[in-house]
Amino acid sequence: MYTLSVSLVIHQADTHLPLPRPFWLARPGLRREVPGLPKLFGKILRALPVEERRRWHACRSQLSQALSVWAEDPHAAASAVWQALEAFVPPGDGGWRRVLLLSRIFAEYATAEMRQHLAHGVVRQRDEIESAGGSCDWPWWDETSVSFERWVGRILTRPSAHHYSSWRTPPAPAVLFHQKVGLMWSVVTTRGENTTPPWLLVRIESDLRPLYGLRNAIVHNGERLLSPEAAIYLAQLGLEVLFGVMRRRAEALNIAPARVTAG
Repeated sequence: MYTLSVSLVIHQADTHLPLPRPFWLARPGLRREVPGLPKLFGKILRALPVEERRRWHACRSQLSQALSVWAEDPHAAASAVWQALEAFVPPGDGGWRRVLLLSRIFAEYATAEMRQHLAHGVVRQRDEIESAGGSCDWPWWDETSVSFERWVGRILTRPSAHHYSSWRTPPAPAVLFHQKVGLMWSVVTTRGENTTPPWLLVRIESDLRPLYGLRNAIVHNGERLLSPEAAIYLAQLGLEVLFGVMRRRAEALNIAPARVTAG
């Protein structure tokens, strides 16, 4: 993304101000990776059937338009994001209904990503505790040899020796394992089985609908509905959906690298 350079003539100093961007800066740590087009994008395009490849090209064109106006006109950016969604789905009647079909694909992708992110967070916290000289009895997870399903089954299933209730130094974090509000229970069952929470699908569909309405107001009347902040949120959601379903498709082609990296 671009930055705005401001020169103060009197003090002879330069200031660099980052322009608004869709997502956060890429930095090492516990943040998940910045959403974006799947890696090896050109290779993915070449592997797609001709008709689908054309749709991906049209989608990318609309995405470029959205990013080019993001800083100065979030409503126009959100409108272009919706048009990118429409370009991505197969042709047919009921454009907005076809876009909503992406909700379930993205919900499954996002839930899988959340599961991986939480697991990596446990491992990273364990490393931080030990690096600081402390003791930690939380079980290690080597994702190269143990699947997430197997690892989470060990820590969530009684009477496993690795069950989170047996963690003592320190106790299992309530933010993950509290029976009523723990984050882990939103993406897995108490038996360690993967699950896509129903509320997530409802939320995605409910937010895509106003994005469609915002697009119509811009295209047909030049009217800017909702606040700039709301437009940015809806545009971010649309981008997340697009990038998520693109990566899921790339994974089906056995081209995309691993979705989440440890740490």
